[in-house]
Amino acid sequence: MAGGKEIKRNIKDSVFSALFKEPKYLRELCSVLKPDVTKEELDSIRDVTIENILINGLYNDLAFTVGLFTMCLFEAQSTWSYNIPYRMTSYCIEKLREYVIRKQCNLYGKRAVRMPVPRFYMVYTGPEEITEDVLTLTDTAFGGMKGSLEAEVKVIRLSKENNILDQYIKFTRISDEQVRLHGRGRENMARIIDMCVEQDILSEFLTSKKAEVIDIMDILFNEEYAQKMYVLDEKRIAHEEGKAEGRAEGKAEGKVEGKAEGILEAVRSLMANMGASAEKALSMIGIPKNEWNTYLPKLG
Repeated sequence: MAGGKEIKRNIKDSVFSALFKEPKYLRELCSVLKPDVTKEELDSIRDVTIENILINGLYNDLAFTVGLFTMCLFEAQSTWSYNIPYRMTSYCIEKLREYVIRKQCNLYGKRAVRMPVPRFYMVYTGPEEITEDVLTLTDTAFGGMKGSLEAEVKVIRLSKENNILDQYIKFTRISDEQVRLHGRGRENMARIIDMCVEQDILSEFLTSKKAEVIDIMDILFNEEYAQKMYVLDEKRIAHEEGKAEGRAEGKAEGKVEGKAEGILEAVRSLMANMGASAEKALSMIGIPKNEWNTYLPKLG
C-alpha cells in the first residue's frame, strides 16, 4: 500500500473492506496488533487483498504482508464458528502457493525456501459471549489429538480500549440493533451513522464517507433480508418434506429420517444458491451447534 499498489478486490465493498482499504486505518489496525510496530514496518505493508475466499456471502476477509516475512490473514464475522482454523489454514496454503509461484521458488533444491510467517485473526462482531482467545486446528478439527499440522487463530473481541477494531465492532452492533428496531430504510442508516459519530465511533471515516457507507449498508441489508426470506422458505419446504416422508414411512423413524433429509436439502440449496458454507447454512436455518456434526459429514 505504501508503494501505491492498487488493492485487489473481487466483492462488493462492505464497511469492513471500505474501512481497511484506507491506508490510515490499515496502519491503525497494525498498531493495534503490534503496539511496538515501527514506521518502517508500517511503510512496508503490501500485497493487500480484500476478497471473499474464506466464506461466501456477507463476510469480510483481509490479507496483507508486513515487511518481508509476516503475512496477516483476517476474517470478520458475526456468526461464531469453530471451523475458522481450518478455513484459515486452507486460505493460507493458497496464499503461500501463490507466493511460491510469484517468487519462482525452487522447492526441490537443498536450500530452505523462506516464506512469510502467517498470523491468523478473527474479528468477532456477534452478540454471543465468547470466551475463547485462541482457536486451534488441533482442538477444533482434530478433537484434541495433536498431529503434524497446527494452526492458531487469535480471536479479537470487543475490548475497553476503543481502538479501530473496537470501534468497528461497536458500529456493527449498533447497526444490527437499530435495524432490528427500526428497519432497513436509508433514513435509518443515516441515523445509525449519526449515532456512531456522536459517540465517536469511526467518526472521521463515517463523516467523510457517509454517502458511500449508506450505499454499502443498503446493499448488504437488502442481501441479508433476501437471505432470511430464502431461509424461511427453505425451512418451510424442509419441514413439509420431512412430514411427508415420515407419513410415507408410517413410523417415527421415517419422520426423523425425513426431517434430516429435508434439512440436508435446505442446506445444500443454501450452499448452491446463496454461496453459504455448510456451517453458515446450518446456522441460518436454526440448527443448534451441538447438532451440526449430524449433518456436516454428509455435506462434504
